[in-house]
Amino acid sequence: MLSFDFSKKSEDIVVAYHGVDTIFKPRENYSAAILDEVRKKFNLPDNFLLYVGRLNLRKNVEHLLRAIPLLKNKTIQLVIVGANDWKKSNHNHIIEELNITGRIHFTGAVYRELGIIYSMATIFCFPSYAESFGLPPLEAMASGVPIVVSNATSLPEICGDAGHYIHPNRPEEIAAGIDKLLNDSDYYAQQKQRGLIQAKKFTWDHAAKTVIDSMISNVKMP
Repeated sequence: MLSFDFSKKSEDIVVAYHGVDTIFKPRENYSAAILDEVRKKFNLPDNFLLYVGRLNLRKNVEHLLRAIPLLKNKTIQLVIVGANDWKKSNHNHIIEELNITGRIHFTGAVYRELGIIYSMATIFCFPSYAESFGLPPLEAMASGVPIVVSNATSLPEICGDAGHYIHPNRPEEIAAGIDKLLNDSDYYAQQKQRGLIQAKKFTWDHAAKTVIDSMISNVKMP
């Protein structure tokens, strides 16, 4: 009978990362008709910033909203895809306070068309305070969209050199990161390409192989 040796030291721990689903792919993989259909269904603007995730305090949507009036671009909209959470942020009050109602677009939770919406975004913004992994930025990178993300917890590990990192408590940094990507076409193209390369490191085949190899290495033969 086989048994397993789990008396490993911390340096022997193997990490099996999540994979990113193959439904997330760059915009050029979709037909113009499908893109137009999704744009009309969700009333999406031609160019937009995107946030995907729950609307709770940990996700820090508040400081993303506070960055919008600080942008040099005074017309680009923020599309927020996600449902309210029980630890709901006070985003509606902030939107009214900042007088940016016309620049914020809520879709609610989206499932079937989510990959298409990612691919249509200009920049993906994710100023979360804490993530155990950080799947939305990975999905955005796989969709060919440059990302502005927090320099906190797991996000630098997942996003690598593809992330434009900001301090989550500084709306001015968030705005500056967005402005950098909007106004520097070379940097935009560089970060898009880095994101595509980074996303390819995260596949479910690789995750499964890592788990299986780790289990085999822990087998103790009788």
